[in-house]
Amino acid sequence: MSESRESTSEGAAPDGSFEGAFAPLGFPWPTPPTEIPRADSFTPSDASGPQREASDHEGWADRVAEREETTSPASGAGERRPASLLDPERRRVFLESVVAWLDELDEAEPPPPGLAPEAMPAPDQVPDLFSLLAQLAALTRETQLQGRATNRLHAELGAALERLAESVSSPDAVAKKLAEARREARLELVAEVLEVRDRFARGLEEARRRLAGLRGLRARFGQRPVLEALVEGNGLALERLDDALRRLDVHEIPSLGKPFDPRVMRAVEVAATPAASAGTVLEVFRAGYTADGRVLRFAEVKVAGNPPAATGESHG
Repeated sequence: MSESRESTSEGAAPDGSFEGAFAPLGFPWPTPPTEIPRADSFTPSDASGPQREASDHEGWADRVAEREETTSPASGAGERRPASLLDPERRRVFLESVVAWLDELDEAEPPPPGLAPEAMPAPDQVPDLFSLLAQLAALTRETQLQGRATNRLHAELGAALERLAESVSSPDAVAKKLAEARREARLELVAEVLEVRDRFARGLEEARRRLAGLRGLRARFGQRPVLEALVEGNGLALERLDDALRRLDVHEIPSLGKPFDPRVMRAVEVAATPAASAGTVLEVFRAGYTADGRVLRFAEVKVAGNPPAATGESHG
């Protein structure tokens, strides 16, 4: 009978209570004392911190063991409760574990993964509530900006992926788009070349006009050689530019003396004259050009209008 009682008290409780949790540790669950110790029965320790707590725990264990010895009933010759709750070695291990646990509570919390230790605030530099709220507001604003940037990047990346998928699925369409882009770039370059040609043409025309107006000694000894050289140089430059434009399939629109064609011409001025029929181009202010069958630049012209009707007065 005594052996069965000792095995029941030292093992797990038959009804599955919390006492069974102490069975793997190898010491029995203490029987509650019949009298609750008073608060003035414990002598406070002079130590502080973890050492004081460990000393208090040790004193509590000794007092509980003494009360068990005094309050345990003697109910048999072979029954006797242990003199102490824990043997010295187990009590030492238990107290060391408690002290280590208390030391861990005093240690600083390690920084989160990916955050440098110097980024953590010192214990004596804890911000006040206002600073904390201000930092939270700034962090919220930064998060919103990052979210907008992410959404914009996501939209651009989605459009790029769609273009990539289209290029992979339809190579003919991509080739057509590339050809169109090259054509537009070439036409832009041709437009710049035409501007240069217009300047050379105006310079050649002005040099010829001045050369034709030279008279007397100025014509013989003065500006004639310079103007002749200028006419020759501008003429050669115009020939080179015209050859390059023809190779690029760029052609000038014939306008002077031709009927006005609104598809390739723009009327800048209208003059009534009996020398030409209405709608005839009298003068070209700026030459027009076509490239690849399309109008690259409209011709700016002066057009003849209807002559004024003749009015006569009858005398009676």
